[in-house]
Amino acid sequence: MSFPTTDRLKSWYQKDEVHFAVARPGGEVQIGIAPRVLFLADDKLAIEIPAGVWKTVEGYVKDNPWIALHPGGLGAVKAPYQLKGKASVISDQQVISQWFPGRTAVAVVVDLLELYITKPGPEAGQRVDQWSKQELTLLERRLGWLEGENL
Repeated sequence: MSFPTTDRLKSWYQKDEVHFAVARPGGEVQIGIAPRVLFLADDKLAIEIPAGVWKTVEGYVKDNPWIALHPGGLGAVKAPYQLKGKASVISDQQVISQWFPGRTAVAVVVDLLELYITKPGPEAGQRVDQWSKQELTLLERRLGWLEGENL
């Protein structure tokens, strides 16, 4: 089964910055903001990490490659999904400039493994990565997320 990222979910993640969390094996957490995201496939995305943020989170990513992501800005309300996966660092500036033109930074590719709903209410915390894309789209329709300005 493929990872159930809907077009709407991808759109909200790529619209604005993304907040991410990484943790050391002992549980110490570090939070960062990635200004741009690019889905490379339904189950893989790249995030741009500015140099200053990278200095703060680098050791965490190297110690434990698990990363959690949540959309920033209005996406936090309009696309209440948390993505989790394994991160791998890309430092090849040619590849990074193809993904994120005009920037010099580090990119992290995340192989997506888990998807959770973060919307308040009975769906909160529900893990949905085993669902099909059609099942997730039906949920979005039922919750009114596919209407008007919710897109």
